[in-house]
Amino acid sequence: MGLEQSYSNLATILLRLGHPDRQAAMREELFKRMVFNILMDNTDDHERNHSISLNLADGYYDLTPAYDVVPSLQNLGYQALIVGTAGSESSLENALTQINEYGIKMPRAVELTRQVAAAVDRWAAHFTALGVSQSDMELLASSIDRDALRSQRQAFL
Repeated sequence: MGLEQSYSNLATILLRLGHPDRQAAMREELFKRMVFNILMDNTDDHERNHSISLNLADGYYDLTPAYDVVPSLQNLGYQALIVGTAGSESSLENALTQINEYGIKMPRAVELTRQVAAAVDRWAAHFTALGVSQSDMELLASSIDRDALRSQRQAFL
């Protein structure tokens, strides 16, 4: 039987297989990706969307760049991967329940969450600048800016 499919288990894999000098940064990056996926309504964040690759220069593994990160627009309220002690519930409260698995303390976890919340809070301006149509913006806003996600984001601004 394999490991439970969770963000915290991937953080543990990075601790075991990553270069000691890069482990902390990769685990923080994974935590930020989890928070981003929650706040952007990317609920299709299954294990195949998170990879590590062998660094041939030193024989350790690295977290690969993020990919397939798009809002699902389904307003499900849960992620594909387990987020924390409340299972796959899409909440920042749940994301903060297992921060020890990422090797971070609460003040740092809150700061990382604030960084991501601030970036996500600028989503509309960013998408508009890239030429996303008004109709698509309205569809995206119905997910990303719905009360359940906007209130979580604003609590960290």
